[in-house]
Amino acid sequence: MSSLRKTLIGIAVVASAALAFLAWNWFRDSSLVKVRHVEIAGVSNNPDAAAIKRELHDAALGMTTLHVDRAELEHAVSAYSIVRSVSASPHFPSTLQVQVHEYAPVAALTSPDGNAVPVAFDGTLLPRVAKRKLPAVAVNSAPQHDGFESLRVRTLVRVLAAAPAPLRPQLERAYLDPGRGSVVAMRNGPTLALGTSARLAAKWASATRVLAAASSSGAAQVDVRVPGRPSASGFASAQNPRL
Repeated sequence: MSSLRKTLIGIAVVASAALAFLAWNWFRDSSLVKVRHVEIAGVSNNPDAAAIKRELHDAALGMTTLHVDRAELEHAVSAYSIVRSVSASPHFPSTLQVQVHEYAPVAALTSPDGNAVPVAFDGTLLPRVAKRKLPAVAVNSAPQHDGFESLRVRTLVRVLAAAPAPLRPQLERAYLDPGRGSVVAMRNGPTLALGTSARLAAKWASATRVLAAASSSGAAQVDVRVPGRPSASGFASAQNPRL
């Protein structure tokens, strides 16, 4: 094969690749695959729900199913603190399914004047979330930008975040006790002594089993600082039964 022929073949290959690249870029952004149908899931019934859906819908309509910009979707709802992240799944030729991943409030940061601000596990403030039954964590002043004003608050929020979701509405407040470490008081039940923030999953699992046991009924305190050896105390006629 002559050098001229090799050169021509090389030029043809490069030209074909360039044309294919240009054709792909044209096609992926063309009206043929433009997003026309937007399906949004994961938005809870909160005051900003309608606005979040509208912003995502409008942002999605500027995309195609072959060119989805997740960062643009997240930017569209960045003003809404309840939105943790956004993911999207395109369905050729014109449908985009958008999934919203929201923060869940795990505690209410309560200042001395009684004002409470819901907070997520990582300190994200959720002021627009409905103030339902959330366990309180006392703070020195109303939080403005970050929910963790101190290591104490961070520790207690972490403890509450590890609690099983069905149990959380029954929790009234969390605080630090010099002798017992992290303590969680229940609304209509005993206080739960959890100690340090180590092995929280095991401690909450142990506390849940103790609370469900008939033998713990009437206890004033449940101690799960050592999750494998829980104890209940504060009974009228018995002390510290092992469960």
